[in-house]
Amino acid sequence: MISLFSKVLLGVFLCLGFLGTAQDGTTLLNQSSIKLNIKTETRWSYNFGTEYRTLLTESIGNSPLKFDSQHVEFSHNTSYEVGFYATLSLGVMYRFRNPFEANKGNELRVSQQYSYAKPFNAIRIGHRIKVDERIYDSETVIRTRYRIALDAPLSGLKLDTKEFYGVISTEALSSFSEKAKPEIDQRFTLGLGYQLYKNMKLQGDIEYRFENYFNTTEQRMFLNLGLIVSM
Repeated sequence: MISLFSKVLLGVFLCLGFLGTAQDGTTLLNQSSIKLNIKTETRWSYNFGTEYRTLLTESIGNSPLKFDSQHVEFSHNTSYEVGFYATLSLGVMYRFRNPFEANKGNELRVSQQYSYAKPFNAIRIGHRIKVDERIYDSETVIRTRYRIALDAPLSGLKLDTKEFYGVISTEALSSFSEKAKPEIDQRFTLGLGYQLYKNMKLQGDIEYRFENYFNTTEQRMFLNLGLIVSM
């Protein structure tokens, strides 16, 4: 019990330290999400999700807090197992931005994904390669993505009900379109999750994004909270 408490406390301090690295001028946002994962007795599985994003401040330390809604989105992914640890997925997402930011326009996104996640004792290491087609009224943006992630229970070798787990990941992204210069982004995420019930998790993340390295780099921090239900 003491060991579990110390690990959870360490995770909290790491999250606070990550938050403390934010520089003045960093945009702060919140994302709340619900995901439903459906597994079948075959190689096929399905995921449904919804997400709501809020702008908290345009500049940490320089701008007052506000709660401006930015978008709400709905997504679906169909996945097929191609090995013991690998899956291929096809997804579609629609992001409603017009009700909140009429000048931005809504977005339709189609994605193709290959993921590989293998456990090594208590630690699971996952790789993901993904391609997005982001379709707007005025243009289509092609984005390639690679993410590596590690997750592990904070108590023992196996995650049980009423136990915590930790997640750390980084993702590199490249975007291309006919109307803009190529854009290179990098994301870093530190998360702490809790197994509420056998088929339900609650996870909080701090995600830091460096966007558009080749031009004017923008830094954005996300405070994410998600409920994950598996069936």
